Amino acid sequence: MNLPTRRMTASFGRNDLAALGAELGLSCQISEETFPTLWTPVATVQGVVDGVAIAVQRFPRKYGWDDRAHAATWPPLDLGLHVFAEGTLGRRMRDLFGATDIQTGDDELDRRVRVQGDEPERVVALLGEDVRRSLLSLASAADQVEWTDLGVRCSTSRSRRIDWRTAIPDLARMLRGARRAAHAVPTATPLVPWAGALSRVAASYGLRTWPTPLSAEGRIGALDAGVFFRRVEKGRHAIEIAAVVDRSMAFRLSVEPRVPRIPAPALALPEPIARAAVVSTMDDPFDRVFEVTALGATAEGLARLLPPAARRRMVELTPRFDVFLRDGMLGLRCPLEATDPTALPALVDAAADAARSIVPALVAGYRARP
Repeated sequence: MNLPTRRMTASFGRNDLAALGAELGLSCQISEETFPTLWTPVATVQGVVDGVAIAVQRFPRKYGWDDRAHAATWPPLDLGLHVFAEGTLGRRMRDLFGATDIQTGDDELDRRVRVQGDEPERVVALLGEDVRRSLLSLASAADQVEWTDLGVRCSTSRSRRIDWRTAIPDLARMLRGARRAAHAVPTATPLVPWAGALSRVAASYGLRTWPTPLSAEGRIGALDAGVFFRRVEKGRHAIEIAAVVDRSMAFRLSVEPRVPRIPAPALALPEPIARAAVVSTMDDPFDRVFEVTALGATAEGLARLLPPAARRRMVELTPRFDVFLRDGMLGLRCPLEATDPTALPALVDAAADAARSIVPALVAGYRARP
């Protein structure tokens, strides 16, 4: 085992991660604590690499450090995807109780990685040769790898170092390759009746459509926006209209309904967002409806980041939509069972009007942040 030197252990490789961030054009937060706790990151680099939001964090350990990386897929896939590397014990348990995973036809992948999803033929169509090669490379380099509809998370320990200078671009390349492959994957069976209605909406706005996830993207007026169908659970979906606010806010801000009508499982957020205390915006009606976590933001800072006009409009929309703000994207979501294909054009029009009434105020707030 190649253990870190005493000097490296004392610094927990903070400077190495900071240099990585500078090299890849990522922002970096460094903790100056001399004796950090095991669950507090000593360094975080995050940002957008080749169109993919990525964060890498370093956690102190007695003889070195552990790293955790998160990469988000946008828009989320709708495959019910769950891909993870398994150890010897997991393989033996699978042999004992019977295989429940999908066989891809790639012997090495089937031996080293478990693949699960709602419709096997759609999942296999996603895993082209380039994606499989990148996945196997990542599984070899990291201790743990998990890939879902929402993105990838992986971790390494002090006993296994990973070269993030190559791993981060590889990770971004894998998710971009998967998204390109998804464009040729057939639409999820429960959504086939909606495909025609979405095509008509796309034609009216001049949007480009994709079968997986069933979505339409482009410009809706001045907005960089899209309409997509988000998988909630097997056989159940929601409609989401999303608009870009500021992609540089990836992994920095999360605004979610306190009581959403639609459960929306999310890729685990990187620290310290995942452990951040809920921050008040000093706006009682807004704070009663929404839960806000932010990286290094005070209540006063959030009040500027989320201007009063945006907060007020988000509250007004809650009777009709679940309103989310995450990774610099504004989302308005409603359950599929609450409408039908014939009502989709009116729903998109209403959501687009709502987004147009919020996004300019949010953009102004983001630009005014320190």
